[in-house]
Amino acid sequence: MLAYVDGFLASDFSAIYVDDYMMSTYSERYRFTLAHEIGHRVLHADVYAEKRMSSIEEYRAFLAALPTQSLDAWEADANNFAGCVLMPPKAIEAAYSTQVKHAAGLGAGVDAPTFNSYAAEPLSKQFSVSAKAVEIHLARLRLKP
Repeated sequence: MLAYVDGFLASDFSAIYVDDYMMSTYSERYRFTLAHEIGHRVLHADVYAEKRMSSIEEYRAFLAALPTQSLDAWEADANNFAGCVLMPPKAIEAAYSTQVKHAAGLGAGVDAPTFNSYAAEPLSKQFSVSAKAVEIHLARLRLKP
């Protein structure tokens, strides 16, 4: 069974429950979690309506019962949705392009993973998300310098 859940969406869509510590300590993670849970609402509403989960324990049991591949796809869908909401593709592409131009002006020539890791920090501040969320989103969008 899953030990930790950042947040979950009530089956009746009346509330999104988020870990209190994360909410008060990590504003970027909190924002991503809210967008992620809204992603489940938009993308998986039929499953939520069918399962009628009303507690974190029921939600954990539901997730634990999913085959790993299904759980990975379920979460990847919601993560991709959250990434697109918080870092719209056109906006992140434009901001990324600015970072590429800045690095080129400094004479920096690096491979995509190294550059994307470097660019993630300023982009994370611009979009109010974690640097890790930026790196994942850049990879998902296949952005390269």
